[in-house]
Amino acid sequence: ALEELDFSMSIEYGYLEDPALGNYGAEMLAAWEGLESIERLILSGNHLSTGGISALLSSPHLCKLKALALREIQTATFFLSTFENAHADLTLDVLDLAGNWALYINQNSFRNARCLHQLKKLDLSNCELNDNALQALADSPGVGQLRMLDLLWNNIEEEGLIQLLGAEPRLLHTLNLSHNELSTKAVRAIASSSTLTSLRSLDLSYNEMEREAIEQLGATEHLPELQVLELYHCGPDEQTVTDFTSSPLANRLARLEISIA
Repeated sequence: ALEELDFSMSIEYGYLEDPALGNYGAEMLAAWEGLESIERLILSGNHLSTGGISALLSSPHLCKLKALALREIQTATFFLSTFENAHADLTLDVLDLAGNWALYINQNSFRNARCLHQLKKLDLSNCELNDNALQALADSPGVGQLRMLDLLWNNIEEEGLIQLLGAEPRLLHTLNLSHNELSTKAVRAIASSSTLTSLRSLDLSYNEMEREAIEQLGATEHLPELQVLELYHCGPDEQTVTDFTSSPLANRLARLEISIA
């Protein structure tokens, strides 16, 4: 039986040519009984509004779906609350929403969307999100199930991250916070977190950190499973970088990448 369906479209030169699927197509697809065996659905790059996405999520034929990709959906506004209307039997393990600049996440979006409560992998990279989005994620009953979280190219500072860590994502093993606006307080929160007990890979690249933040990270007694740490374009000066390479944390890593800002 068919397990994967790919209707993705690539975007070149800033516009989309010949979209494979629009709202009408999504509604027709939602009514197709052949969806009943589909576990992976890729719809990236298409012209889909809330109506088209909602029709698919509420389809009684899509209940085996475990992985959904909706990268760079061409729509005026993409409301995460659309997932609140998903079929009661739908439970996603993987959700890819990368590149959706129009993505809107309110405080209850994750908490009220039951189909997202068992997510293991969530990609929210390049969505222009701020701390409010992480606060909403922290409120989800399923935050403790997350294994991989990608927040590359957003506007995360500190409060949302601190709240997320407070929600105890103990199974999280891969966290990408590259190209954000992390403050010293945010880096200190990571370094002192007792909840990131499974974290193996951490990317903090392109966050211009003060020396104090990097020193606290290097001296941490937490992050017991961390193996890979990326700090490209982070160090304020060469001496800070040199000192970090001989820090307690650096000495127990399998791979360290670090350079000055």
